[in-house]
Amino acid sequence: MRFKLIVASLLITSATSIATPIDISNPGLDAQPLSDGAFIHNVQGWAVIDGSAGIYNPPESVIFGEGGSGSYGNTLFLNGDSLVTQTLNTNLTSDTDYKLIFEVGDRLDLSFPNYIVRIKAGGNTIFTAINPLIPNGGDFSSVTLNFSTGTTVPTGVPMVIELEVKGSGQALFDNFSLDAQTGTGHTSNSLGDWNHPSLGGTVYNANTVYQAPSDGFIIFTNGGTCKNHNFHLQLGDNPSPEAIVSRVQHYGSMMSPVKAGQYWHLLHVPSSGACSSIIGFIPLK
Repeated sequence: MRFKLIVASLLITSATSIATPIDISNPGLDAQPLSDGAFIHNVQGWAVIDGSAGIYNPPESVIFGEGGSGSYGNTLFLNGDSLVTQTLNTNLTSDTDYKLIFEVGDRLDLSFPNYIVRIKAGGNTIFTAINPLIPNGGDFSSVTLNFSTGTTVPTGVPMVIELEVKGSGQALFDNFSLDAQTGTGHTSNSLGDWNHPSLGGTVYNANTVYQAPSDGFIIFTNGGTCKNHNFHLQLGDNPSPEAIVSRVQHYGSMMSPVKAGQYWHLLHVPSSGACSSIIGFIPLK
């Protein structure tokens, strides 16, 4: 079973504004012609920051209908634990509605990993989507991601598209487009990067005190051979938080909001058997 999570801000459209296309270099990945089934480990207009990625022209045995030139031709491939970015020539603007469209493909001969799409500017993450759509094996599916900026975003700095793949397997991408239109200026808070160990985020440990960098949510789940183990999620305004806001015994999961600057920790009272705990943090931007 595949689980899908979208971390997105509220899109607020304007009836009077007109969407303006934003230039993306090599959006269809066709700047480096390849024969059917060929691949290379570099991408014109894009930067491979980490891992193994490049351009791939999938054959019919991998993607349905791709014999010869096919419907897609070249695609961007990212193997597990890879990161690819493109810094645009367009600066981020405040009070603006954006729409990012692309296609994502799942090849028949490899597993499909988790993938994360981010928009960044000035080192800040503006928008994140985790597995927004899982394609069927052997096919591509179109993904549309809407996000809006408020009045406090870092303006005057270039926008960056970031694609990251986590886990084993390979994901294919193609046909990127991005447009913008003036927003209403009334955007709500949005969830930021899902800082979860399963997707390459920070590993949080039980019985360790942390200070929340922003308003957000603490997420906990456990497994293993727990029996009579107790887990207490505690919050407070000092480095020794004592207020119990949630509790789990044996197997289970829990979530709690936390304010920026508050201290929190997961108190683990062990018993027989071994427990494996996963703790994540989702910030509000």
